[in-house]
Amino acid sequence: MKEKTIVGGYTIIERRQVGEVMIAVGRHPKAPAPYATWKAFEHSGFQSFTHGHYFSTKQKAITISGSRRMKQNDCSERKISTP
Repeated sequence: MKEKTIVGGYTIIERRQVGEVMIAVGRHPKAPAPYATWKAFEHSGFQSFTHGHYFSTKQKAITISGSRRMKQNDCSERKISTP
């Protein structure tokens, strides 16, 4: 069984890697904004979660995490194609 990852009291419930960046979604049922998304970077071994965004619904957090992945993917593609 995989060990739970906790970030600021939020349990990570979903994580997806795009290039050198991981976008994670967390849940904290007692927080005023019970859902959050963060970025974690490969250079930190995907252990340091930063750039948090907080939400009142799971649907909004999942939607924004998808948007963040798409934006990150666009950035990664530009980085690769730059001469």
